[in-house]
Amino acid sequence: MELIILLAISFAAFLLIAKYKDMGLVYTLIFLIPFRLEIISLNGIGIRITDIIAILFFLIWILKILSNKEKKHKIKTILPIIIFLLIVIISFLINAFRFSSVENSIDLLRFLLAIFTGIAVYSSIQNKKDIFSILIVWIFAATSSSIISILSFFFNGNGISTLLEFNNLSVVEFYTLKFSNSIFFEDPNNLATYLIISIFITLGIAFSSHVSIKYKYLILSIQLLGLILTMSRSAYLGGAVAFLIFFLFHKSKSYSRILIKIIVILSLFPLTFSFYKAIDSDVSAMSRYELWQVGLNMTLSNPIFGVGIGNSSIVFDQYINSKLLIPNPHFHNLFLTISSEMGIVGLFAFTLIFIKYILNWNKYNDVLYMFLSLGLVAYLVQSMGVEYFASRHFWIFIPLLIKYKSFLVEGSKSVDVSISPNTSI
Repeated sequence: MELIILLAISFAAFLLIAKYKDMGLVYTLIFLIPFRLEIISLNGIGIRITDIIAILFFLIWILKILSNKEKKHKIKTILPIIIFLLIVIISFLINAFRFSSVENSIDLLRFLLAIFTGIAVYSSIQNKKDIFSILIVWIFAATSSSIISILSFFFNGNGISTLLEFNNLSVVEFYTLKFSNSIFFEDPNNLATYLIISIFITLGIAFSSHVSIKYKYLILSIQLLGLILTMSRSAYLGGAVAFLIFFLFHKSKSYSRILIKIIVILSLFPLTFSFYKAIDSDVSAMSRYELWQVGLNMTLSNPIFGVGIGNSSIVFDQYINSKLLIPNPHFHNLFLTISSEMGIVGLFAFTLIFIKYILNWNKYNDVLYMFLSLGLVAYLVQSMGVEYFASRHFWIFIPLLIKYKSFLVEGSKSVDVSISPNTSI
């Protein structure tokens, strides 16, 4: 089965490169994000087809820069990413002789590849048309991977009744089912981080005036079902918070909408209480509070540059104050992972990358920008319960958002939009 999927994906990638040439490698890279199939293993280190394409894309980008064929881009807009990157490297070097190992070096290389891939994609975009095309490929990839997850769910002998009985499953049954559907990701929570971003990208494209998408409700339904099958409660929460922000604060003069907002606000109190009761009886969720305490202890003990990327799991036991419900040497919180490994300085630099997009989500009266920003909100809320520092989809998504905002700010009118409101996919 995996061999057939690999061959199909490789053939699709070949067609993209052959048809679109310069942008073909970018489209291929975006298309392959959710298909993390390992093709070889070197000394226990899995090499995926996505890694090979990313490395190839990065090397070609470097060669273009060296040969002055790559168009010069303003560095100011991605300066926060570069500053954060420098802090990560400084933190790694400071701690290299205390804790770091070969595994940590690999973690650093994976992160560097992810962040430089995002920067390279950013520099490859010449106009809005490129962004629309990239996002359409992203939607196609997310929908395709969701279909495969859905088919995997039903081929494993599950049915609609299984979906309705999530809350009645034992802990063992819950996690067995959870890890059986995400065949391309080692952890379904990571797949959920990809799908939560993808859903908001789809919403932005589907309801903007830039591109017309056929079967948009079907596509959204497929992606939503794929997200549900990840059984990632933190992703459900992230999506709910983002939609709540949209619903409560999106500008509207409709009196009926205002009345509904008041009803929703009043209903939040019992819903919050019910959610708390469900979490309180969940061992996995409650164990996170203890893990977060360890992360906080580690951060306060190493406040400036942290313990270095990947080192938090190595020194984890040194910061435990009491017995843990689940002795898992990971914080399950992206922000604590960053603060413990890169220090408060690193966490502050990370926050600077995205904070303005959250604050300005409804500023530009642009549907696509609004939903891209809300997708970032959903991802970050989910990241309070999971930690995926080097997720390539996040480090590509952020430069795309930055680039799109720069077009809005500059009011670029140089776009020959062959993709128009009358164009459909």
